Amino acid sequence: MTHKNLNRIAPFLVALMLCACGGGGGNSTAGGGNGGGGGNGGGDTNPVADTVFAAKELPAPAAGSFSTGVSINAGGLAVGLASDGTAIKAVKWSVNDEAPTPTRLQPMAGVGYSAAYGVNDTGTTVGEVQGAGAVTAAFWPAGATVASPLSTAGLPGGKSSAFDINTGGEIVGEATDAEGNSVAVYWPSTSAAPLILGNLTQEAGAFSSAYFISDTGLIVGESLNASGLPQAVLWQAANATFTAGEQPLALEAIPLQLSSVALGVDVDGRIAGESKLADGTTRGILWSADGGLSGNLGENSSAQAISNTGRIVGFKTLENGAAGAHVWNAEDLADNQSLGASGSQAFGVNDSAQVVGSTGSTAFAAIPQ
Repeated sequence: MTHKNLNRIAPFLVALMLCACGGGGGNSTAGGGNGGGGGNGGGDTNPVADTVFAAKELPAPAAGSFSTGVSINAGGLAVGLASDGTAIKAVKWSVNDEAPTPTRLQPMAGVGYSAAYGVNDTGTTVGEVQGAGAVTAAFWPAGATVASPLSTAGLPGGKSSAFDINTGGEIVGEATDAEGNSVAVYWPSTSAAPLILGNLTQEAGAFSSAYFISDTGLIVGESLNASGLPQAVLWQAANATFTAGEQPLALEAIPLQLSSVALGVDVDGRIAGESKLADGTTRGILWSADGGLSGNLGENSSAQAISNTGRIVGFKTLENGAAGAHVWNAEDLADNQSLGASGSQAFGVNDSAQVVGSTGSTAFAAIPQ
């Protein structure tokens, strides 16, 4: 399953691997969870600190040893990945059920590895699969349990992954060449050929990856900059649609920043992610639509996703030094609360403030009451 370099892997997959080894927590370095789709923006007027959340376990299939929730749509359909006793498989749950049960999302061949990273409000899920060949980007139509491949026409020829899909069916992800170098990829639809997006260096094949696309067509991720370090970026179509080589906007760096990554964006253009400092600590960051700094979530924190109603989720280091799932109000970052115990991390949130993530080796949902 170690199909990508760990310094570029999606943070939820890092968490999964740690859970599989009996660990928990850890800092993310790249990747994306998923915010809620749909909606017209605007903030949730209920204070985060006063919100009561009820936790639900999102279990693995029978004989499975771990699960993690990555993304959740407006209808409460959560997707992620889990062990089923024989392999790692993409799974989905309905968090609105009294006792959510997992449904496996199989790869095309019906055997091997699959992982689900994003789901839109129509129920279409995207991720990656592996049967007899290489890991490849795939999708599961609403209601389907067997994957269909996304086109890889014109991609470098190595592995590919789809990380997110918006309500309009636009998809983003990455593809790698034989040396493992990743490039950001955009699919206009599940049936369309992909486009390779541009990067900050404007050099073909330089590292970049796209992790999230909003319903308004804003794409965020990371790209190697002129200093040779990953930097959070925003892609916005210069015209009505994206074109191959579309250049990204570099998001503003904080003082002493070593690297950064953007993981989510809402319909108003507020961008959530994290920055890593030279001393090894991380800061969850909120950027504005023009790429300027808007907020800092504090030392050893990470913003993994943002909803269209102004809820940021991620994790923050607890007093014992382990990560703990956390939620913030994007309108007032001082309005926040812890969601989980030591070793928990939150990766996705919808516009109803339903949150998914993992705690220890088990996926969870946190449901506002």
